[in-house]
Amino acid sequence: MPLASPEHGNRIVSPYLSNLLPDNTDILRRWRQRYGVRSHSPFALLEHVGEDCAGAIQYVRPDRLEAVLARKAPPVQWLSEREIGTRLSELARDRSAWRHESDAGQFSLSGAQPKTALLRDGRRWGIPSGRMPTTHILKPPSDQFPGHAENEHFCLLLARRLGLNTAISEVLEFDGAPAIVIERFDRVTHGNEVLSFMRKTVARRLAPHPSASTKRRRTRCNCNCRPAAKYIHGYDRGRCCLCRCTDV
Repeated sequence: MPLASPEHGNRIVSPYLSNLLPDNTDILRRWRQRYGVRSHSPFALLEHVGEDCAGAIQYVRPDRLEAVLARKAPPVQWLSEREIGTRLSELARDRSAWRHESDAGQFSLSGAQPKTALLRDGRRWGIPSGRMPTTHILKPPSDQFPGHAENEHFCLLLARRLGLNTAISEVLEFDGAPAIVIERFDRVTHGNEVLSFMRKTVARRLAPHPSASTKRRRTRCNCNCRPAAKYIHGYDRGRCCLCRCTDV
């Protein structure tokens, strides 16, 4: 949101807030059921999951404000390798299981893929809370796309070799559960403290509403090309990525 204006209307605010939440209607529906949220307003969900968002933004409930602003370092729920593996397996089965409802530290990120986010401290992994942010994103492989974690990691490595500035990633296993682990680009370690800072992607700068990108992805191709192409709307207007046809 441009700082030149002291106030912004719903046309600017709503897309900005919605882009802090998952770009997946099924995940959002399950989250609303989990937290008892009836409204489709992004504020209603961010009230429950907004303490750790993209950039340096935090949305804190009044009853949590004192704990977040306290000078004392917030507690971290450290996890064993088995516990992380269990969570990744649950996430692979249930795309909305980013956190357990009982976890003190909830988080939200944009994107359609199931994921969780943890704090990494050397060889330890944990769930932070309060003003302590997460440092890494963990995404389990998809049953629909075998080798998805390795493929995403390879693409990031390839892009880096080509000179692009990409996120640091690796593929790790936690008690037999594989995941691509991505270092968050909006976090930096200063001494013993992890800091969040504002970074905007192109999508967030353009501020489109997530529903617009979902509608484009679901555009069907009317030709007889491969089934995968029928659900992908390509970069060129009026063409699908795989068959390059113009029959849409």
